[in-house]
Amino acid sequence: MIPSSRTTTIDARLLRLLKESKNRFLSGEELSGELGITRSAVWKHIEGLRDLGFKIRALPHEGYQYLSSPDRLFAEEIKAMLKTDLIGQEILTFKTIDSTNRLATEMGEKGAREGLVIFSEEQTRGKGRLGRHWASPEGKGLYFSILLRPILDIGVVAKLTLMAAVSAAEVLQEKGLNHVGIRWPNDIVLGEKKIGGILTEMSAESDRLNFVVSGIGLNVHKAPRLPPGGISLEDATGKRWDRLSLALHLLASIERNYLLLKKGEDNSLARRWEFFSTVSGKRVRATTLKETLSGTALGIDSNGALWIREESGIQKRLLAGDITLLR
Repeated sequence: MIPSSRTTTIDARLLRLLKESKNRFLSGEELSGELGITRSAVWKHIEGLRDLGFKIRALPHEGYQYLSSPDRLFAEEIKAMLKTDLIGQEILTFKTIDSTNRLATEMGEKGAREGLVIFSEEQTRGKGRLGRHWASPEGKGLYFSILLRPILDIGVVAKLTLMAAVSAAEVLQEKGLNHVGIRWPNDIVLGEKKIGGILTEMSAESDRLNFVVSGIGLNVHKAPRLPPGGISLEDATGKRWDRLSLALHLLASIERNYLLLKKGEDNSLARRWEFFSTVSGKRVRATTLKETLSGTALGIDSNGALWIREESGIQKRLLAGDITLLR
């Protein structure tokens, strides 16, 4: 399968130069010297970017001026603006795909390096927990997967869900959404409405972890096909959001928290998860593959497991399950 993004490394450098010019014109001669290509080649790359939807003004004797980008994610545009050392050093972008998690898993099995990120404008078979479908209408959200190769025991992979959830919640809070929360184990919510989710999948042999794929879906623009209980950022705030800016902030936040996790700073993540938790201290019903139980959610531990105290006083530790708040 071929990535839909047709931008090149030269396109990325060209875009960065135009964007950093702060709306002034850059001459063909300037761009030619910076890129190490002919002025004719500069023109061809400008036309290629225009074909993709980028608005670039050209005036005789003045040069080129960046005006705007399309509401579409392109690998090289993300890479040109991303300031990370691990996450996103390799990025693939698609117009449509069945599942970014599926492709990331396939590439992980073929030896793709840690930090690979796969975005798609649409998923025809977006994956949620327990085989559920994740609605991924074209151009309406952020749908991406990250390939990670952490040195962790299989039993503590839930930490990575915790890490991704905290990363997403912190970015949304920084963007002014003070009522953002995390509903254990993997939902990002605004009030009681679900705005995003995390799907962590792993490849392992015996007790050895090969790699983990962390899939993230975030509802950004108004969409006609959100499931009941879902909401988008645009619905919640009444304004249009810049998906590229959100993607850049999310990837940077994930790298920062992932590196903390690799350093063993689990407690810091757990404390921040508790800050966003919508279930801790509340009466809940938990449904797992083995049982259904009710009690008070006491909070999570540093491995991402939820502790529940049943009415009998017995405390149970859950690594996975569905949570319903009891009134």
